[in-house]
Amino acid sequence: MGSIYETWAHAERSLGDLGRARDRLSKAIELYEQTPETLAGVVCKGSPVYVFVERENIESQWAGKAPAANFLWLVNEAGMEELGEEGTWSLYQVGCGRG
Repeated sequence: MGSIYETWAHAERSLGDLGRARDRLSKAIELYEQTPETLAGVVCKGSPVYVFVERENIESQWAGKAPAANFLWLVNEAGMEELGEEGTWSLYQVGCGRG
């Protein structure tokens, strides 16, 4: 498996417009460094927020840990739309609540 940067480069190519994909990937948040509280302060700031993850890895390797808990919070509380995928990686745009 290549580095995360190689994976992002492949994702950029597969997600369509290279400039738009690169912009989205540059705005991806790191789930490991967040909590549901910090995410709540990030997702509704006006600028789009993106998550680029290996969903299967989040659900298995990170079960019960910050990345999985944060991913589930985003799915259940903020809402996410899958924009595309490259191999096992998926790019999501985060919503601003399910209200």
